[in-house]
Amino acid sequence: MGNRAHSGGEIAQGEWEIERTRGKIAQGERELEHTRGKIAQGERELERTRGEKSRKVSVKSSILVEKSRKVSEKSSILSEKSRMSSSNSRTLMRKSIVSSTKSRMHTNNSSVIK
Repeated sequence: MGNRAHSGGEIAQGEWEIERTRGKIAQGERELEHTRGKIAQGERELERTRGEKSRKVSVKSSILVEKSRKVSEKSSILSEKSRMSSSNSRTLMRKSIVSSTKSRMHTNNSSVIK
């Protein structure tokens, strides 16, 4: 009979260990779910950060495109001013030549009259 009581105690001990193991498994599953939740949260934060960086890069790109357009516009204006200045310079040169020629002709005519 002592054998049976001992055997019953071993069975009870085994059942207790099984329940303890089941508890540890359940706790491990809860921790696993918690970890999965943290991973999912981290992935969402990563996507949000990527989105923010993408928007910032897009804004910076737009600003640079606008600056480039303004520089191009200023360059066109300066080019046009330079062209006009060159044209004015040629016109003044022609007027100077014409004036000089008229002056010489007038001087020549004056000396012929004398």
